[in-house]
Amino acid sequence: MRPSRLAVLGLLLIVTASCASSSQGTRTSGRRDARQLSSEEIRTTSASNMYDVIRSQRPEWLIKRGQTSINLEGDIVVYVDNVALGGPEALKSIDVHSVQNVRFLSASEAQMRYGVGHMHGAIVVTTRTS
Repeated sequence: MRPSRLAVLGLLLIVTASCASSSQGTRTSGRRDARQLSSEEIRTTSASNMYDVIRSQRPEWLIKRGQTSINLEGDIVVYVDNVALGGPEALKSIDVHSVQNVRFLSASEAQMRYGVGHMHGAIVVTTRTS
């Protein structure tokens, strides 16, 4: 009787492990990347400029955060094809159809990539022409 209990326990362990691995694959495929907007996500909106897309899809990107957020010094810097364009208002001049993807960089990531002056992070837009 002892060997049959071990067999049942082993079978139960295998079934549990296979269920856990298959459900995890399904869960991760449905997640969105909070730091990036793909061209597919951009196209699903009815917005005509990137400011409106980000405001509807990733509004947290437009909130100033960091050491100087209490004083509201500085701004989030917008880059288009690695060229500084200005603050978040500059996103209003970017046509949705020309964008391949958009990525948000935290203050530390932006300062490592572009240098000082990114206390609130950066929004990096990559166009289809780059």
